[in-house]
Amino acid sequence: MSISLTYGCSVNISRQQLLTVTVEAGELAQRSFRSLSAEQVAYKSEIDLVTEIDHSVQSLLIDRLTRMCPGARVLAEEQQEHRALTDEPTFIIDPIDGTTNFVHGVPHYCVSVAYAEEGEPILGAVSAPALGEVFSSERGGGSYRNAERITISPNGDPRRALGCTGLFGDSRAGRAAAAELMGRALDHLRDIRRMGAAALDLCYVACGRFDLFWERGLNAWDIAAGMLIVREAGGRVSDVHGDTDGVMFSGSVVAANPQLHRWFMETVLRG
Repeated sequence: MSISLTYGCSVNISRQQLLTVTVEAGELAQRSFRSLSAEQVAYKSEIDLVTEIDHSVQSLLIDRLTRMCPGARVLAEEQQEHRALTDEPTFIIDPIDGTTNFVHGVPHYCVSVAYAEEGEPILGAVSAPALGEVFSSERGGGSYRNAERITISPNGDPRRALGCTGLFGDSRAGRAAAAELMGRALDHLRDIRRMGAAALDLCYVACGRFDLFWERGLNAWDIAAGMLIVREAGGRVSDVHGDTDGVMFSGSVVAANPQLHRWFMETVLRG
């Protein structure tokens, strides 16, 4: 299916077209996986890394996407000046989500690209090249892992649920708050994983590997594609206050099937 992009975009773009560009970007990243030199890694903060490959992948994506849709804005993690997310047509790019994993040779990293209008994603693709997987979705068209349709786990029992989260923020205080919330959740869940790439973690919820994902301190590029993939797989996505509108503006996300989502909001976040 081809989605007709409005607001001045000059061409139509399909899920497959976005997927093709995202896979190409993933292949570029993978060529440098486990072969980085120290000179190719820099620090944005005490615990936030960026590599030359982030910039190369981002440049490729911006070039390909703006050629396909010249009327769209671009919001990308490694831009020198971050533009605010607006209601305008926007490609939202995380060139490497899970950069720390990438630097340390851990294969749980991805390239994440979404197209949004009116502040909501309508196309999304996430490529995990080291794992040989790509996830994609379009609003109203379902979600896919490679060529296979995926659906969220139906499990509504927290005692049988595997959760996933992140130690949000660039500060030690933020990490401590995340760990405290993780401890509260762990009192009820089977177990919790902390994988380090929110976009890919959301895809794991969408295909039923994880039952639940939550995190604070996120940006739009961390969640835009993944949240659409979860929703189109049958999941519920909100911010930590339970609002389902404007999640990309909120800086937080909770994703699960509707029953488990309700339980998490009522028992862990508000309990």
